[in-house]
Formats: sequence, C-alpha cells, structure tokens
Amino acid sequence: MLHLLFKALFAQARNRAEYLSVLTGRPVPDRVETWRDASLERIVAYIDAAKPVDQSVRALHGRVDTTLGRFGVPLSAGDRKTIARFHSVFIEAGLSLKFETRGRGPRAFYPTYRDLLLARDGNGRQWNYLASEGDFQFVRSLEGEDLIVPVVGDLSGPHAMAAIGALMAERGEHLSAFYVSNVENYLFRDGHFSLFAANLQRLPRDPRSVIVRSIFGGASSTSAVQSANELVANFSSGRYRSYRDLVGPMR
Repeated sequence: MLHLLFKALFAQARNRAEYLSVLTGRPVPDRVETWRDASLERIVAYIDAAKPVDQSVRALHGRVDTTLGRFGVPLSAGDRKTIARFHSVFIEAGLSLKFETRGRGPRAFYPTYRDLLLARDGNGRQWNYLASEGDFQFVRSLEGEDLIVPVVGDLSGPHAMAAIGALMAERGEHLSAFYVSNVENYLFRDGHFSLFAANLQRLPRDPRSVIVRSIFGGASSTSAVQSANELVANFSSGRYRSYRDLVGPMR
C-alpha cells in the first residue's frame, strides 16, 4: 500500500520539486516547470521552508484517492485509510521523518529523510533517485509503465520467490541485483537460510547477478556486494553454517 501511495504521487508530479511537495503536503512552487534543473539542495531548502496548508492537504488526499482508483487495484475503505495515514506521516514529519519500529521511537543516530536525500558517497556523489532530474524521470517512467511491482512474501517461503523466478524464466530475464538488507541474519537465526538459498537457486542468474546486503554493528552499518552464484555455490559446499560465516566478524 505504501508503494501504491508512491505510484499515485509519481502520477501527479512532473518533476522532483513537485514530487517532494505532494509527498510532504507542501504547496507546489510557482512555475514548477522551471525547477527541473534545480539542485537537490535547493529543492530540500524549499520543502523545509514551506508549511502544509490544511485545506490544500485535504484536496491532496482527495486527488491521491482518485488516482488510486485508476490503477485497477482492488482497495477496501480500510486500505484507502491506511494509505492516507501513511501519507499523513510524511506530511506531519516533512523531511525530518525518521525510521521507527513499533513500540520504540527513532534512535538518536537514525538518519532523517533529509539526511538520506542529501547523503553523498566517498567520492561526493549523490545516488538517490531524486539526486537529478534524469534519475527521477527514469523511476517515474518505470512507475508509469507498471514496471515496479511490490511483492509481499517470505524469502524462505514456498511461493513468492518461486513465482518471481518462474516469471523471470518465462520472460527470459536474469537477476541483476537482489537487495536482502540484513534479513539473512534472521533467516540463519530461525534455521531458514537453506530455504532461502534454495529459492535463490530458482532465480535465473548470470555471472553478473549480485546480492546486496546491509551489515549492522553498533550504531553504524555498511553495505556489501556478493556474486549470487558465489553465495549459492559456497552454501551448497557447506561453507556458510552461520551468519558470521557469511558476512565475517561483526564490527
């Protein structure tokens, strides 16, 4: 349902400035078409300075609800309320929104949405899809062509990954990148990693297929990339008997 919200906002937004405005319930800048080449820093500064207007927010919720109805996805009244609630969180928090889990507020070291938007790698490059107008329009085109398809499932379960693998094989496609976050840790803990590895084997792969994971230690994290073929081969040979075997010593 969160992805349906994003899809609805992409359908309404012509560029990055308009997208972040409707996401956070801020007024769209005047002559928004002139913001196409604006830096992300300028767009973020505009959103931070603007304030949501109650009347405009109500109208925005109505437009989102109307757009959702055009997608052909059956939604109950409860589903629509949930999507509106998700949107309201972005509106209330703005770019200061932080990750949180049930029953536990955001930690002091959690980045804000603003931090994530403005983050740069070691070479000073911004990688998120709002970093440039070209990146935004590429993702917007994927949404417009229904090429971003959320699937809810268990990585070690019998259906979701198997169905994705079957569809990829039918289309003659190969895995490019599989982002698993730190889920492998839980799969090992619950004794289900072998089921995940078996599911991974069902996905059509080539030598360039990679697994991307997040490794957490203390108040920091790092990302690691591994060949999907290497992961499957090493697990089959018995090399990975624990999460520590997979990722190395935790920091």
